[in-house]
Amino acid sequence: MLDYALSPDQLTDLCQAHRRTRDKCEVDRIKAVVFLATGWTAEAVAEVLLVDPNAVRAHFKRYGKRGLEACWRRWQRWLAQGQAPVSTW
Repeated sequence: MLDYALSPDQLTDLCQAHRRTRDKCEVDRIKAVVFLATGWTAEAVAEVLLVDPNAVRAHFKRYGKRGLEACWRRWQRWLAQGQAPVSTW
């Protein structure tokens, strides 16, 4: 099993971002990271959010590498270029 541990400060930042954002996709990504960090399995998170477990794991990995803001920039860049992402999650 992979280590999905986050510090209390990281969890606090994620919870604050969850309350601030109005974008449903961003909210679901934040929930995926929080759920994994609090002991849920990727399969359980995927079932609740109606996504693939690999998407849940990939998002946590991106969060771990680049943090909260960097994860959302990819979507903003695609939209600025007039491209629609392949996945809605």
